[in-house]
Amino acid sequence: MCNGDGEWVGLSQFACGPVNCGFPVDIKDGWREGHMFEYQNQVKYNCKQGYKLHGDMILTCEADETWAGLVPECIPVECPHLNLPRYGTIIGSGNAYGTVLSFECMKGFKHVGSVERRCQENGQWSGDDVTCSEVNCGWPKPFYNGYLLGQKTSVGSVIFYSCDVRTNFDGSSFKSTCLENGTWSHPPPLCLGQCLIPSIPDATLNGQPDKREGVWARHGTVLNYQCKSGLVPDDTRPVRCNNGTWTSQPKCTPAACKGPPPHIDNGLRIFEGLKHTHRAKYICRNGFQILGITDHSPYLICLYGSWSGGTPKCKEFYCPNPAVEAPLENGIIYKRVNNGKFQFQKYITTIRHGTRLLFICDPGFIRKGPSGATCVNGTWSPSIDNPGTKCEEQNHPEFPKLWMAEEEKNSEIP
Repeated sequence: MCNGDGEWVGLSQFACGPVNCGFPVDIKDGWREGHMFEYQNQVKYNCKQGYKLHGDMILTCEADETWAGLVPECIPVECPHLNLPRYGTIIGSGNAYGTVLSFECMKGFKHVGSVERRCQENGQWSGDDVTCSEVNCGWPKPFYNGYLLGQKTSVGSVIFYSCDVRTNFDGSSFKSTCLENGTWSHPPPLCLGQCLIPSIPDATLNGQPDKREGVWARHGTVLNYQCKSGLVPDDTRPVRCNNGTWTSQPKCTPAACKGPPPHIDNGLRIFEGLKHTHRAKYICRNGFQILGITDHSPYLICLYGSWSGGTPKCKEFYCPNPAVEAPLENGIIYKRVNNGKFQFQKYITTIRHGTRLLFICDPGFIRKGPSGATCVNGTWSPSIDNPGTKCEEQNHPEFPKLWMAEEEKNSEIP
């Protein structure tokens, strides 16, 4: 009101403020965010877990004091209906949030996918789609020397194992069943070949009567044979049948000598080995000769397990006594020693290799021939019976006349 003073009375009592839309609607199974309900303020709606919002999530207070937007509601989350797998069943029901369904396949079939699925908050089932595929064990791996008898490889199918002729079955069972886990109840066997017992020259077989030449022996059979005297098996390892093949070829070979050739005194032996036909050579020291070996050979030979050729020994050579065999007429035979010489006597019989002689003639005689001799392997060198070795009487040459007697002169006058 305008008063007489030209002023408005009551104007301060008026003011413009935002309109209030009032308390917004609450929703079931959800909640609201926001507590300002004036013009242009907003409220936000949320749903509890397992529910999804249907309508507008946000409402706005308008100038006409109403909330703009469709008031939402919370409806339960549902997953799509799952189809029943072929050859399988579903354990459980429903498709609401949190529902858990399990799957089982019929006997003879196996799961492919997830055994259990859960309806999730996003409306999707956890895991993968489930199918039931037929269990098939497949054919067992091939095995040598044998074959299979059977037509199917599905669960419950039975196959039979069989081995070829002249082989031996080595396995846990002749038949095998396909199990629900997709494996066979028994693995394939080993069909191990037999071995033909060969002819072994110069040998006899030991053992059971069925182990004879020309008979087929089972895998693992050990062939025992006895070689004739002087022969031994070529290989000391057992001869065993291994899947159709003998581990080694049985054969008798001449035996090796069991030890080295005999030792010899005053000599040495040289041998190349102990095998059959290996030789041992004997060499005597100087002054000794080899005796006891046949065929006048310096060798023994290993034949069929023993050293053959005699019993070697080195016998010492002795030279004949020169005083007896060839005495030096008009002279003396001496034996040389380190510090001098002494006369050789007739009774000396042991005259060894290396003994040296010295020939000295009596006074008035002069030596013809060598001055001595040496005993070499039982003989004197040079020979002491050489006719050229002798002591000859020494004669002075005729002395020329330096003067002549008167008688000689007168006799020469005619």
